[in-house]
Amino acid sequence: MNHSATYTYSLSLLLLCSLLLTSEVARGQEPASNQPAKTDAAPAIRAGHSMHGEAFNEGPRSAAYLMAGMGKVDFPITTASPMAQRFFNQGIAQLHGFWYFEAERSFRQASAIDPACAMNYWGMALANTNNRGRAQKLIEEAKKRRSQASPREARYIDTLGKYLDDESAKEEKNRRKPQQRAKDYLRDLEDISLEFPNDVEAKALIALKLWESEREEVSITSHLAVDTLLDDIFRANPMHPAHHYRIHLWDGRKPARALDSAAKAGPSSPGIAHMWHMPGHTYSRLHRYHDAVYQQEASARVDHAHMMRDRILPDQIHNFAHNNEWLIGNMIFIGRVNDALSLAKNMISLPRHPRYNNLGGGGSSGNGRRRLFNTLDEYRLWNQALELADTIYLENDNSFDEQLRNLRLLGVARVQSGRVVEADATLESLQQMRQPREIEFQQLSEEPPAPAAWDVTQDWQKKLKEESEKKRQQQVARKGVVEQERNKIDQAIALIQAHKKAIINDFAGALEQLRKAGDYNRLQEYEWMLAAGNRDEALNKIDSHVKDHPGEILPLSVAVWLYYQAANKDKAKENFETLRGLAHSANLETPILARLVPIAEEFGFGKNWPKPYQPASDIGERPALDLLGPMQWSPYEAPDWMVQTSSGEVLSSKQMLGKPVVVLFYLGFGCLHCVEQLHKFEPKLAEFQKAGIEVIAISTETLASLQQGITNLEKPLQLRLNSDPQLRMFQAFRCFDDFEQLPLHGTFAISPEGKVLWQDIGHEPFMDPDFVLREFQRQLKIQR
Repeated sequence: MNHSATYTYSLSLLLLCSLLLTSEVARGQEPASNQPAKTDAAPAIRAGHSMHGEAFNEGPRSAAYLMAGMGKVDFPITTASPMAQRFFNQGIAQLHGFWYFEAERSFRQASAIDPACAMNYWGMALANTNNRGRAQKLIEEAKKRRSQASPREARYIDTLGKYLDDESAKEEKNRRKPQQRAKDYLRDLEDISLEFPNDVEAKALIALKLWESEREEVSITSHLAVDTLLDDIFRANPMHPAHHYRIHLWDGRKPARALDSAAKAGPSSPGIAHMWHMPGHTYSRLHRYHDAVYQQEASARVDHAHMMRDRILPDQIHNFAHNNEWLIGNMIFIGRVNDALSLAKNMISLPRHPRYNNLGGGGSSGNGRRRLFNTLDEYRLWNQALELADTIYLENDNSFDEQLRNLRLLGVARVQSGRVVEADATLESLQQMRQPREIEFQQLSEEPPAPAAWDVTQDWQKKLKEESEKKRQQQVARKGVVEQERNKIDQAIALIQAHKKAIINDFAGALEQLRKAGDYNRLQEYEWMLAAGNRDEALNKIDSHVKDHPGEILPLSVAVWLYYQAANKDKAKENFETLRGLAHSANLETPILARLVPIAEEFGFGKNWPKPYQPASDIGERPALDLLGPMQWSPYEAPDWMVQTSSGEVLSSKQMLGKPVVVLFYLGFGCLHCVEQLHKFEPKLAEFQKAGIEVIAISTETLASLQQGITNLEKPLQLRLNSDPQLRMFQAFRCFDDFEQLPLHGTFAISPEGKVLWQDIGHEPFMDPDFVLREFQRQLKIQR
């Protein structure tokens, strides 16, 4: 769980911030003469940065709003504002759904309404317990207001404060071990529950911490005891979002114990995507993949609706890519091949960002690409693979692993599609990749020369020996990398050679090559075993595979095929009956399933052989998926905008329609990082223009200040600079801190139709124009 950054503020600071909105400081200028002079004790705050220190720059900086479907919780706090109480309750509900970023935003909104309320800061700290440095600063703010808290609230503040305190101990010997800290925290939470037995949230926090504490080496000694504690919560509130915790509790132990909570978790907090995702754990563990797919698809749809509504790039959402790649995996299990391909391609197409989504990483692009290859390979969709060869979906980042992945798939696809000449060209490409690695491997295998035995001092001899050992270790490490890459190439060559032998019916040779291929398709191996005459081995292998992969249709479909080919029609029909009950949503036209149609007709099942869907009786009521959100993310409509050019004319979004445009929001010439950004984009303007992309910049400065700043430049900028002194466009694009009333940096890529295809908003400007150009061009290609 990657808890978000956060920062705090008091009423006096909020008043100061509102004054800064109209000041020259907010517009990137020097402070006016009536502002306090800068001192060493109060260093200047860099434009776009929080007034409360660098630790608070990454947190939510847009105002919260009351969201639908946040879960029913009641955690009364000392506040005179009903609205602050509502936002606090919303934050608690979001915490229960592990939606930490939005929880923090809700607590901050409650603080904006009631800055004196200590528990709002306690909530912010609780949302950041995995960001301890930040959490400590927040709990200190709660402590400052502790005198205004009730005795119950003071206990919560003291308990969390004690849990966080040890992180700041300067000496290791003064710190408690993680296990002891967790035990102390649990005991303190129990004391709150004992003193306030009707406090349901204390019990919920205990249940959460009992599960979390396993990471701090505090094992759960009785799952049933924790389950009984959860029962107490559900007697008081049957739809409490603590159903989330029951799923986690039993996930690795006995998932069937969580089936009731799996049915209720999503409906208990329907606006939180993770609450729909979690039952997918239970159903996947029980091999109920149709039910798991519903949950994960519901989660994806809720995420998509939220991101498109609140104008957030997909991979900024914690757990989003993980949920979707798992969803694709379960779609593969139940034969929803077309949906798996479509969702994998959508994941690949989503906007990339160097911080959280790149092709080789764990974001949508990397996960989508891996799942696309899985689907094409497992369902043997060779024609589709070749159709995608020259598209963005099979492009690679020129890394070794991604290039090899492409060549491995396309080599097999070319063989199986009868394009043997092209397959041989693929093999030649692999040999060309291998050759320099073989040369380097041989060079690295040679022993490094020993250092010369000079007549030097003992200290110098020691230094020479250390340097020699360091070089030897580097050589060994590099040799390991090169050897691994060489072996992976050999495996790819063996796989393609195996398929070449199979298409000429040399199945014994195909098997010999296949077993050199590393990670390969086991179901394909069993088919070649049977074709090679190894009947008993093939049938024993497929029986074992079906047993080890219950609920999956691919092993069953291969079992039907193998037993039919082996003239054991009774076993073929037995496996087919099981398959029929699982394949109701499968795409029957895929090659591996289409070949079963004649067998189905012979057995009297007909061409449309799957049985109708029969929902289980324990899934509860499920809303129609379309009500939760769209199946795929799509870019949002950019706000209309209008600014004043440096020459005093009006420039608006309507004038830019039909043209792709990059918009830079910068905080005036007084922001040195903004000036640096302008100078990074300036020499790239010709490349943007060649691609047909306009680049403009919008400043916080008045027209007069903008014109003066341009005059002061040593070298004139070709970049078109514009003025937005009232910050209306900054606010419209959410390049604005609603809590501190200050503008933020922003970079946006807007399509000719006015859709935001890519964005970056934050306390620092985005400094990589090459990345913006590449990603914008990729997105424009996708939109076409």
